[in-house]
Amino acid sequence: MRDLSTRMEVQLKVQAYKDGAIAFVENIPSKGYRTLYFDKTAAKPESPFILNGDKSLETPFYKIELDENAFFSSIFDKENDERGT
Repeated sequence: MRDLSTRMEVQLKVQAYKDGAIAFVENIPSKGYRTLYFDKTAAKPESPFILNGDKSLETPFYKIELDENAFFSSIFDKENDERGT
């Protein structure tokens, strides 16, 4: 996002939905406005999640494995180097 009044890049907290998005915008003056420009071609941040096939998900904190019924079969806590089963 770019603030059109200052022409500076702005980092926003955005929740995307199927048909749009909601953004939390700070520093809007009382009874005022702020014009932002959203560039759809801008690079999207890389996801911290890694899908390994259809039965394994890895995050920065956990490695999760599912069984054939899609129930948790293993959870590995990377920070504490512990495995839960």
